[in-house]
Amino acid sequence: MGKSSNKKDDDVDAAQKPKLQAVLLADPFLTPQQGKSFKPLTLDGPKMLCPLNNMALIEHSLDFVATQGVEQVYVVCTQDEMEEYLQETKKLSHFAMELIVIKDTSLTNAGDALRELYKRNVVQSDPFLLLFGDCITNMDLGSDLYGAMKAHLERRSKDSASIMTIILKEKSPSSPSAVGMEPATDDLIVGMDSDTNRVLLYDNESNNKSVKMPCSFFKVHSTVEVRDDLMDTGVCICSPDVLGRFEDEFDYLHISRDFVHNSVAEEEEGLQTRIHALILPTNTYAARVLDEATYHCISRDLLRRWCYPVVPDNYHQPRTEADSSLYAKPQRRYKVISQVQQPPQLYNYREITHPSKVGRTSTITGPGMLGCGGSIAEGATVLASVVGNNVYVHDNATVQSSHLWDNVEVLANATIIESIVSQDCVIGEGAMVNKGCVLGKGVVIGKGVTVPEFTRITLKEDDEDDGFGDDGDWGDDDDDDEDDDQNKETDNAQSGNAGQGNDGSPQTDAAVVGKDGAGHVWVYTLDDDDESDDEDGYLVVTSTDKMKMQSIGYDPSLYWSKREEYQAETEDDGLSQDGGPTEDEQMDAHAFSMMTDDAFTFEDTPTATMASSSAPVVFGRQKGVDVVKEMKEICLEFEETSPMENLAIELNSYKFSQNAAYSDCTRASTLAMVDRLEITADMKDGKLVSSLKSRLAFWGPLLQKMSIGMDEEKSILYGLEQVAIQENSPVAAKLSTGLSFRFVLQTLHDEEVLSEEAILSWAAERKGEPEDSALGKLFQLKSIQDFLEWLEEDDDDEDSDDESESEAGHTDDDAEHSA
Repeated sequence: MGKSSNKKDDDVDAAQKPKLQAVLLADPFLTPQQGKSFKPLTLDGPKMLCPLNNMALIEHSLDFVATQGVEQVYVVCTQDEMEEYLQETKKLSHFAMELIVIKDTSLTNAGDALRELYKRNVVQSDPFLLLFGDCITNMDLGSDLYGAMKAHLERRSKDSASIMTIILKEKSPSSPSAVGMEPATDDLIVGMDSDTNRVLLYDNESNNKSVKMPCSFFKVHSTVEVRDDLMDTGVCICSPDVLGRFEDEFDYLHISRDFVHNSVAEEEEGLQTRIHALILPTNTYAARVLDEATYHCISRDLLRRWCYPVVPDNYHQPRTEADSSLYAKPQRRYKVISQVQQPPQLYNYREITHPSKVGRTSTITGPGMLGCGGSIAEGATVLASVVGNNVYVHDNATVQSSHLWDNVEVLANATIIESIVSQDCVIGEGAMVNKGCVLGKGVVIGKGVTVPEFTRITLKEDDEDDGFGDDGDWGDDDDDDEDDDQNKETDNAQSGNAGQGNDGSPQTDAAVVGKDGAGHVWVYTLDDDDESDDEDGYLVVTSTDKMKMQSIGYDPSLYWSKREEYQAETEDDGLSQDGGPTEDEQMDAHAFSMMTDDAFTFEDTPTATMASSSAPVVFGRQKGVDVVKEMKEICLEFEETSPMENLAIELNSYKFSQNAAYSDCTRASTLAMVDRLEITADMKDGKLVSSLKSRLAFWGPLLQKMSIGMDEEKSILYGLEQVAIQENSPVAAKLSTGLSFRFVLQTLHDEEVLSEEAILSWAAERKGEPEDSALGKLFQLKSIQDFLEWLEEDDDDEDSDDESESEAGHTDDDAEHSA
């Protein structure tokens, strides 16, 4: 009887316990300027319905929510197309999850959406999940989040002001894709209590030269950690009181920029809203699709299976209305058709039910995927691209690192590089679409036309007078509509856009798409609040630069370098003439130290507060990071079928993020190249040289590009030495004996990767190396000494020839003068 009674009580408790709920924002609700990041694609429809690897963005988020045990999800949207799609999804979904759609066209920002939920009083579970529809993640509620949800409830039971846990992801080098997972202009700084992970600072303003934190925080929190290596995943664990906070503060428009930023900065104890952070494990993937660049990066990561189990061969066929059972086993949509197990892993995915036809002489390399109902014709080349449904790529056409959405046709001999081509587009015969381009729905590029880099073309007219950002996100109303009209006319004139025709439809810009094309250039413009100059204390970013930084194939390292220089600039800080603090500053510092019980002091010599590490401490670098090792991994994960420039961008971006040097890049690239050679102890020298020359077709230009001086070239030699003296290594067994190392040096010299000056400078350094050391033994090999002797003689001969020519010239001049 006792057991039966306990079981009955448990059933009653379970029945009374609210369902685990989630709130999914199906509009991005970005700032007006961020809202332009996905235009002109969003002129044709909601961003969340744009396909990512042939599946709508919102589907990825719904799949995540449904597999985490969420029983009821409220999806908030503002557009009819999204509501219709969700209602159809609700009918055909293979998940036993209650999906409730809330459409309200009056919602203009995330704050409005949460206030509307508060008024309806529909969110009852404590906690509930709050996320955006463009979030892509493989978080596991049972592992990553369960501990955080339990901790959230424990904090909440002790302190009613602890109402939110934001989920952050490290941008650490150990992450599978450290570069490109967030917009280039993001510069998030997070301050936390190291013991409790309570957030004390949240600042994502890249224009700021400094961040501010109340001094009173240091009295309460003895250890404060300030980090710049985190990014916001767009997922939060919340208590329903969060909705009430938004109801109280109508000024809060955005979740992170307004609510989190202002809440953590509140000093008065009774008014504080306490927010904590969960930092995901490094093997967990999470990112948001915020612009074309992050879209491309995340797509590539999914194809490489870095977000497993969120991979294309786990996508399911939509349920048909004929399915009688809600729990009928879902059918898979894609299968893996080819892969290379050795790094880099090249996966290709093919649609199962009605796969596209592939010509025998066509070339398809991964990572990529093919939709259904189309064809890849004879001689066509598709490299590392996502091809949608009913796409036809004709004879000898080339598609490289691009995204072709449904019903696209690429005619013979056309080329598309690092671009997004929306539905129903036609690329004319022999046309060229260069990197960074975005073509809206139905655009036609005429025969033989070359579209310049980073051009965005659409058939739609972008009416920005309504103040909307992306997907109906409202910005500030403009006071002077006439000025806006004049600015738009100026932009149209500069871009060659002829504006609207007599029937109200946009006219075609023949100068860009050709006489037989259709479409006009969409012009990216900065709002008044975003236009900045040095006089206002902000970093200058032009509209063109802003657009490029959001595009596929752009190298943001120049912007990052400029931003670092800008942020490093010091304003008038009141320092004395000799650079030391003034007497007043010394008194303030002493008072602050007294207030914090000497927990913080201000000394001339900084003291370390973190655990010691064997890696050298470098300003601007994450402590303990081996940048050469991490850059080598970036190289090994890169496909040699992709353009070398893309790898250069990734290495350059990582170099700036860790304050590394080009010499680190060349050394890491050399180590990766040697790994790709797969050298064995019994490999013949002839095969070694042949394999090296073959690899240098890709790696040679990269090494030349990054070798801006002799130091970078010598780093190539240091990398070769590193693998040649490594203990118990087949590579070392081969390179440290016989003629092998000499042949490698000579090949790199012949292929103009290493100059004579760099080799001889390296030799001069090694002459002082003890002969019994590993480096000394390698350097003293007879084959290497013979090569160096030959190189020196050749250099002397060239000098002699130059002197002879010079003397001959003088003789001729003297003779002419005498005559």
